[in-house]
This record gives sequence, structure tokens and C-alpha cells, in this order.
Amino acid sequence: MKLAYQRWNHHRPKLVLLHGMGGTSQIWRPLARALEPSIEILALDQRGHGESQNPELSSYAPEDYAQDVAETLESLNFTPTWVLGHSMGVQTALALAALHPHGIQGLFLIDLGLSEKIIQQGLLECFQACPSSFCCEENLQKFLDQYPLDTSVKRYLIAIAKTKSPLGFPFDPQALIQTILTPKAPLETWLETLGRKHLPVLLLRGARSHIWSEASFLSSQKHYENFPSLVFEEVLDTGHGLPFEKRNLLVERIQAWMTRA
Repeated sequence: MKLAYQRWNHHRPKLVLLHGMGGTSQIWRPLARALEPSIEILALDQRGHGESQNPELSSYAPEDYAQDVAETLESLNFTPTWVLGHSMGVQTALALAALHPHGIQGLFLIDLGLSEKIIQQGLLECFQACPSSFCCEENLQKFLDQYPLDTSVKRYLIAIAKTKSPLGFPFDPQALIQTILTPKAPLETWLETLGRKHLPVLLLRGARSHIWSEASFLSSQKHYENFPSLVFEEVLDTGHGLPFEKRNLLVERIQAWMTRA
């Protein structure tokens, strides 16, 4: 499946941006502007999200998401490229690099645990009940307050709802429900495969994140310590919203890694 996308600049090096669950390519506009004009950016609407919704699709495993990305990159001749994934996008990025490695130069993986599948409490119930639109932001806030969601997750959902007119979530709720219910992917195996190939991978965790626990982060850091191309970094004063709350730091890391490679 070829995905909907937004593209900025026409330079090298190239960078693909993969949003988290419920997001769209729209959320990357501020980061894209911050990276101009030195990097060409392709931000994708993953399956079930934004303009890439298709009610005929029935499978939402990371392998399916990655296959879509691979087909889109090939159709646009958007390689070689680096790939950045946030939250659910981490799974897609890992599956892409492990199963469709051609032209993938390196990864930035932001705030998703590898050894545990943590589903934010209340998220499934929220998606099962969400209406097609909201009359106003106050109504949206009241809807989200019914569920025990992390503050950063609520802020994220409000931000993506604002990208749609009328106000509403830019995703297919059934697609997200299927994504949540899909069994855990072999993320650790995929990452080890990349480490053995010496692919540069930067894994960032927000120190206040409830999605990637500190214990899981430290365990993974220890597990992969013999793979020098896999670098783990914890970012203070932020949580799961790291790419939006620490944009300047992220820009610095992206530019440094893509330049030195």
C-alpha cells in the first residue's frame, strides 16, 4: 500500500518520519521546519491514519506497517535514507530496517520499550468509544478526562485532533484497536540483527516516560552493550512527548548523527 505523505526540501541526506499511534504526518511540521534546509524529509501517514485509511485492510502488525513504508519509499525513490520513529513508529522503523534493509542508513527510535508491550491504561476504551468529531476543545477534553490516560498522551491526542477539521481524531479507531490487540513483535530480535550489521541506531527515552519504563531501558542498555552501533540515551525533564517537548535537542542529535555517518 502506498502511503499518503508530506515532503519537505529536496536535498541529501534524507530522513523518513514515522508518527506514533493516532498521529499523522502533520505533527512533524515543526521538526521539519527546524531541520530545514539541510535535510530532505518525508513524513508518512501510516496505515489507518490520516489520509492512509482503508477500511478494507484487516491486518495491523508492525510487518504490515513496514511493508507499506518500503513500498512507498520505492515508489518515490526515497533512498538511501535515515528513519525516525516515535512510539508505535519505533516498531515500524525496526521492522523496516530488519525486513526491508535496502537503503536504510540508520535509525532514531524514540520512547518505546523493546521487551515489554505497554498499553496506556484506558487507551483501548478511549478508541472504542471515540466519536467522529467534537463540537469544541472543551468537549474533547471532557471526553479524554473519562479515561485514566497519562498527561502527555492526552496532550498528544488533543494536538492531533486539532489537525482535523472539524475537530476530531484523524485515524480509524478500528485500525488502532487492531494495532493494540496485535501480539508483541520481536523488537529485540530485530534490534540485535541491526546491531550485528553495525547499523547506527540511537534510542532515546524520556526520563519521565510511563511508556518505556526505566527498568526496561536499563535492561535493554545492558543487553546490547556489546553492540557499539546501538546507543541508548535518557533525556531529562521530559516523558513520552520527547520529540515535541525537546525538539531542539532532537534536532541536534539528528544533525550530529546524520553528519558523522
